[in-house]
Amino acid sequence: MEEIKLHKPLNKKYGLHKNKKLMNSQNNLYHYTKIDTIFGIDKRSLAIFRVCLGLIGMYDVWERWPDIKAHYTDEGFLPRSVVTDHYWNQSWFSLHLMGGTIGYMKLLFVINFAICFLLTIGWRSRMMMFLNYIFIMSIQARNNVVGHGGDVYMRVISYFGMFLPIGAVFSVDSAFKRGQLQRESKRFSVTNLATVAAILQVSFLYVFSYMHKTGDEWRVDYTASFYALQLDYFRTFLADFIVNFPNVLKVLTYSVLYYEGYGMLACVFPVWTSEIKTLGAMGFTMLHIGFAMFMRLGIFSPVCVTGTLLLYPAWFWDKIFNRLRRNREWVDFKIYYSGRLGYYITGLVSTFFLLPDVEVGPFPHNIDDESVVSTKLDTQSNPIILNGANINPTVNLTTVSQHQHQYQQYHNQSSIYTNGVVETSNIYPGNTSNWIYTKDHKGIKYTGFKALVSICKASPLLWYLTPFLHIRFIAASVKRLMNLISKILVSLYELKSNRPYSNSNISSTTDSTMMFNESTPDEAAHFHRQLQKKWKIWKIFKKVFLNGLAILSIYLALGWNCSSVQCVIPVTVPQSLNGFALALRVDQQWSMFSPRPPQSHWWYTFEGELDDGTPMELWNNDGLFTWKGNIAPYSRDKPDPYPSCIGNHRWFKVYENLNSGNGYELIRLGLGRWVCREWNLRYQGDDRLYKFNIIYRNEKQNLDNTRSPLNDIVLWTHVCYDKST
Repeated sequence: MEEIKLHKPLNKKYGLHKNKKLMNSQNNLYHYTKIDTIFGIDKRSLAIFRVCLGLIGMYDVWERWPDIKAHYTDEGFLPRSVVTDHYWNQSWFSLHLMGGTIGYMKLLFVINFAICFLLTIGWRSRMMMFLNYIFIMSIQARNNVVGHGGDVYMRVISYFGMFLPIGAVFSVDSAFKRGQLQRESKRFSVTNLATVAAILQVSFLYVFSYMHKTGDEWRVDYTASFYALQLDYFRTFLADFIVNFPNVLKVLTYSVLYYEGYGMLACVFPVWTSEIKTLGAMGFTMLHIGFAMFMRLGIFSPVCVTGTLLLYPAWFWDKIFNRLRRNREWVDFKIYYSGRLGYYITGLVSTFFLLPDVEVGPFPHNIDDESVVSTKLDTQSNPIILNGANINPTVNLTTVSQHQHQYQQYHNQSSIYTNGVVETSNIYPGNTSNWIYTKDHKGIKYTGFKALVSICKASPLLWYLTPFLHIRFIAASVKRLMNLISKILVSLYELKSNRPYSNSNISSTTDSTMMFNESTPDEAAHFHRQLQKKWKIWKIFKKVFLNGLAILSIYLALGWNCSSVQCVIPVTVPQSLNGFALALRVDQQWSMFSPRPPQSHWWYTFEGELDDGTPMELWNNDGLFTWKGNIAPYSRDKPDPYPSCIGNHRWFKVYENLNSGNGYELIRLGLGRWVCREWNLRYQGDDRLYKFNIIYRNEKQNLDNTRSPLNDIVLWTHVCYDKST
């Protein structure tokens, strides 16, 4: 019998991936210029950038959730009327100001979380980034009292991320690109005005932070790190250890200051540009990892690490993926699909499991013929495994022919072509797990659960899961889950296919007929040319608009930064554009720990009186979170543990602004009303809170690692109700 080989995938037709050999031959097709390396951004960097922003966004929503009532509703310390009268700019926009109830806020938070999730997986990536940016602007405008530097950086890099192809790789968008619109390319670097703007925005964080650090603690005696790591709320257990080495702290101060100021020069180095830019990017990444190790900075550290991802050049990723290509299990792996559901699954698997170079194509029609030959010629090394079970190598040709005839008959009855995808839901009737078929580097073929195991084994991301999938109870659980998912997918697909008045099958058949017909009618060809012409015009207009807006935005950001420091080249934004800059929310100022770190430590006591005259302290021992006060005699010393009394970083900003922030009297009034309302909702009669004082207590940090007490200050006295009424 003549050997029948597997069909090679029609990659250009199906638009999934190139043939493996072609990919390997073009491994070094593109040699990026220095302009690309310096001002370009790699698509793989953008993919990880997108994933990190989505994950941080979901975490941020989760962290804010317990404080919805206190921070974002009319029952909290900052109702909408106070925001619009005192903390609002006419150029801002906020969905969160359109309602003041807890239910409305929870709905917005759920929508925001869903948007961040879709951004993470890369579904409609640019649209999700835009919506994510809208929600970031909205919630920050609703309550900017609780905002910090991490929120500002999250906002601006999300804004410039909208101009970049963040969904080009490692996304749902890239998994299902249409063949006629996709242009496979090994060129991963993107260079345009938008990438220049994004890189400049990353550099602004460091350069202007350096320019703001003008105190002697930074530039003369290098004690800034000592003071920063002494701050009780921020310091970690590693900080407790390293503060005992003052000379090391001076080296750290010097290194942080001048790397922030001049580290970006490594990204524009004229010699060995790719290598040195990679080292420079790693330096900034490690800088923020170091900050996170020694200080609790909320989302600031992960957001800044995310920003540094834009600095990694294509050379860095090429080195990683070229090394991965040495693994034969990955390079010689093949995936085939059956039906539209198999097409979807294959696209997702090859995209998210980092299998971009594997050979992908539709399920070969002559699979049974090859199985017979393979079984006959090499029964040990080349078996075919269907649904996790080996076909008996001694099977006779009559049985196999019956299977082949059964498959062909089923295929003829139920298959249609849609966009080049064979519409068969299974390999054999009644089999819902054979949507994908894999072939490993040894030539062994798998479907069903065994196909999943082979994919995990070949994946550079999931290889470590392979031993666990061989454990019996895990394998059984995964099989049950796969069956459940397959039934759900089939039900959804049948529901979609059986919709009333649905003409999808008719249009799909017509499109596929035109796709495989070499002689397209003149009218259709003319329509196609007109459509392509309009598409090209739209793409050109979109590129010009996005790049122009990106450059204008980075100019506004530069002018805003230069307004707070003395720039070498003075840049001023015309007064007429200030409103536009505030509307885009590219306003920013990077003055963290500037001009010097704080040199005092503070805490509060909320000393109150109940309705029956009982003294009660409310702040210590997490009192404002548990609503369990401290009955006299209570301690006025700094609580231990200290950070839990403050709460998260948003509450830290509330207490920080309570003492010296903008409009602090309004914050004191709002917080006083909030404490009275929440306490008296929980206690009745004599246990009601009648009044309390907010007392600010602080101490000065000395270089010899001692602290000197300072005078206490009564910031606010609040009376909850009038006893005479």
